[in-house]
Amino acid sequence: MNISFPQNCSFIPPSVSQIDEAELEKQLSIDEQFVHGNNQFAFDLHQKISEERKGQNFFLCPFSVSTVLAMAYLGAMRDTASQMKEVLHFPGDAEKVAHLFETIAGNLRDEKLQINNGLFIRLDLELEEVFKKIIAEQFSAEADDTMDFMGAPEVAAKAINKWASESTQGRIDKVIDASDFDKKTLMVLANAVYTKVQWKKPFNEHYTQDREFTLSNGDKIEVPTMFQKKNYSFLSNDQANVLEIEFDEEENKNRNLALWIALPHSGLSLEDITHVFSPKSICEMNQQVRYLEEVNLTLPKIELKDHFSLNSILKNMGMKEAFSNTADFSKICTDFNESVKIGDVCQDTFLKWDEKGAEAAAVTTLISMFATSISLPPKNFDVDRPFAFAIVDRISGSLLFSGQVENPQK
Repeated sequence: MNISFPQNCSFIPPSVSQIDEAELEKQLSIDEQFVHGNNQFAFDLHQKISEERKGQNFFLCPFSVSTVLAMAYLGAMRDTASQMKEVLHFPGDAEKVAHLFETIAGNLRDEKLQINNGLFIRLDLELEEVFKKIIAEQFSAEADDTMDFMGAPEVAAKAINKWASESTQGRIDKVIDASDFDKKTLMVLANAVYTKVQWKKPFNEHYTQDREFTLSNGDKIEVPTMFQKKNYSFLSNDQANVLEIEFDEEENKNRNLALWIALPHSGLSLEDITHVFSPKSICEMNQQVRYLEEVNLTLPKIELKDHFSLNSILKNMGMKEAFSNTADFSKICTDFNESVKIGDVCQDTFLKWDEKGAEAAAVTTLISMFATSISLPPKNFDVDRPFAFAIVDRISGSLLFSGQVENPQK
């Protein structure tokens, strides 16, 4: 069973079902565009993984992926930045996007839903001040600048894995291996999302028993299944019926988490309901008036662990330049002669739900590294004849000193 946690759509445009995605986006404020864009990236990523994992379980956290890539986007320029902006559906420049992530994370975050960002830096790497400042202030990233990726890779991997474990209450304790590092590794950007919430209406363990579950190929298996007879909200569209199971969210007025279970209409398969959680469908269903109906609900107990290597998927989505040897992340650091690119983007996830509630965790890591030197050979700049010179202030553009040299010996 493929289950996705869609983000709540915080806006409800009028007559949303009568307009297309492009027109919908035009009607939104910048904050609404951000939520819509994040949901669009989540949908795009879900689609790609669904194609790759046809007939298999998977569980991912698109919000975690987009957060890590947003941190990298801060350092991107030119084609690298434009491709990332398009694929991730970001509504503005990097600093605006960073502010929007800070806002949404602040609304989501509390003791039940933890969002942490990490920055693990090679010990001799000097980051650009603007990049370092925004990462610290907008993303609240914990920076560790003691990483010796080449000399002590086991120590570096242990530190990052310890951070991942602490950020997910031990549910994800290994995201990096020492073999992932080499002499080109510069830093690791990381995001962790963890939540453990109770159902608003818990299930009675007494009624849990093995029940029949029919697979896509028609085979039948017995799985531990919970049962509850309660009033639930039904949502629907032209592809599926969607049951809404609420979590106990009374303590947080900025958030309202719910699990949506989508069952294809009779005669349809999961492949036929690929748009059930598209941004437009989410808004349509969120706009619907909730009608409580008494339901005999049977729901399998679930426990999943997953791992995704996202390089090829992100490239296929249009983000090729960031992984190439011509990538431009010059706003991250300029102290090195070689350019910087993304080496690997991976995500590890955990999901469990039972009679009491649900627990979910995700850690996304992005390894940044030197690009392989297959670019054009360096130009020669031999100061071996008369020359002019100037000393300027690059911030204001002021020319402070100027001159020329005809003979260095005089």
